[in-house]
Amino acid sequence: MADTLAPAGSAHVAQQVDLQRHAPAHARLLVAAIVLGIYSGHWGLMGVPVPLDRLAMAGAVALFVVWWARGRPVDWGFDPVHVLMLLSVLGMLVSASAAGTLGDRASQFALLDRVVMPYLAFFLAPVALAGDRSRRLLVQALTVTGAYVAVTTIVSVTGPDWLLFPRYLADPSVGIAHDRGRGPSAESVGTGLLLVVCGAAAVINAVRTRGTARAASGTTGALCTAAAFLTLTRSIWVSMVAVVLAVVVMFPEVRRRLPALVAAVALVVGAALTLVPGLGSTALDRLGTQRTLEDRAYTNDAAIGMVVHHPLTGVGWGRFVAESPDYIFQHDTGPLTNVDIEVHNVFLSRASELGVPAALLFAAIVLLGPVRAVVRRGTGPATETGTDIRALATVAVVAWLVVSMVTGLSFAFANLLVWAIAGLALGLRAVPAAPVQERS
Repeated sequence: MADTLAPAGSAHVAQQVDLQRHAPAHARLLVAAIVLGIYSGHWGLMGVPVPLDRLAMAGAVALFVVWWARGRPVDWGFDPVHVLMLLSVLGMLVSASAAGTLGDRASQFALLDRVVMPYLAFFLAPVALAGDRSRRLLVQALTVTGAYVAVTTIVSVTGPDWLLFPRYLADPSVGIAHDRGRGPSAESVGTGLLLVVCGAAAVINAVRTRGTARAASGTTGALCTAAAFLTLTRSIWVSMVAVVLAVVVMFPEVRRRLPALVAAVALVVGAALTLVPGLGSTALDRLGTQRTLEDRAYTNDAAIGMVVHHPLTGVGWGRFVAESPDYIFQHDTGPLTNVDIEVHNVFLSRASELGVPAALLFAAIVLLGPVRAVVRRGTGPATETGTDIRALATVAVVAWLVVSMVTGLSFAFANLLVWAIAGLALGLRAVPAAPVQERS
C-alpha cells in the first residue's frame, strides 16, 4: 500500500486545507475594511479623526505581506486585465498632471475611490480571501451590514430621526437626496447599490444556514429589498429587475423558483407601499420626474461635445465640471437647471475627461474583468462557496453596470465592494479539501 498526496507537496496541501477551515488575520481585517467603507468620506462627521476603513485596508495589506513573506502559499493568478488596470491608472495620472488636477483634492479622491482602490481590491481579493472560510466570512459580514443599512434606510424615510445612526443622516445639509431613503453614505444611489448586493448576500446566507440564522438572513433579504425600493431611485429599481433576470439566466437551478422569487419581491414592495403613508404617490411622482433626465441629457451632450473636440486626450482628469459650461447649450425640449454636476454615465465620463482610447481601455477592463468574472466558469470542480461567490458577483456586476449608465458612480464603498467581489469570482480556484490517499 502506498500513500500519495494530490497535488504533490504535503506542506502546501496542508496549508491550503487550513485556508478552507480558518480565515487568516489579514482576511478578517480585509473584510472589516470593506464593511467599514460604508462610512467612507464621513468619518469626520462622526468625530473620528482618521478614516478607519483606509486604516484597516492598509493593515490588511501589511498583514498579508507578512503572511506571504513567511512562506505561506499564494496563487497570485496574474491576468492580462491586471496589466490593463495598471496602464489605465498610469494614464490617468498623466492626464491629471497635464490638466493641473494632480494636486486637486477632489480629483485625487476621485482617482483613489473610483479607480485605484477598486482595482487594488479586484487584484487582492482572490489571494487575500483565498479559502472557503474567508469567502463565507465575507458573505456573513455583508448580511449583517445589509441588515444595518436596510434598517437605517427605512428609518430615514419613516422616522423617528432619533433612531438614525450616524446622527449626520438627520441633517438635510449633509449629502444629497434627503427626501429619499439613504444609508451611511448620505445619498440614495450608492445606498441602493449596496442594498442590492447585501440583500443577495443575505439570501445566499439563508440558503446555506439553518434555524435562527436562516430566519435572520431571510428577514435581512426582505428588509434590503424594501429599503432599496425606498431609495426611490429609478436606476436601483431597474437594477433589481436586471439582477433577477441575470441570476435566472446564469443559474438554471433558480428558474424553477422564479415565481416564488417574484412573488416575494412583490409582497415586500406591496407591504412597503401599504405601511409607509404616501409612499405610493411619492414613488409615482419619482417615476415621472423629468428634471433629472433633462440634467442627464445636458451633461451627456456636453460629454459628447468634449469627445468631438478632444478625441484623443479629453479635457483632462477631473475637469468635466469646470469645462462643461462651454459645451452645454439650451435645448428646446427642457429647461437648463443645473450645469455644476458630473456627467451621469461612467463610460462617457472616461471618454470626455481622458479621450476615446482611455475610454476603450476602460471598457476592455470592464469586459475582461467584472463581466468575464460573471460569465466564466471557475477552474476545477464547483464548490459551495465558489457557487455562492459567483452568484454574488453576478448580482453585484449587473447592478453596477445598470447604475453606471445613469450615474457617475462616485460612491467609494459601492465601487470597492463590487470590484472586490468580481475579482474574487474571477480568481476562484479549486483547492483540495484534504489529502487524497491512493490504495494499491
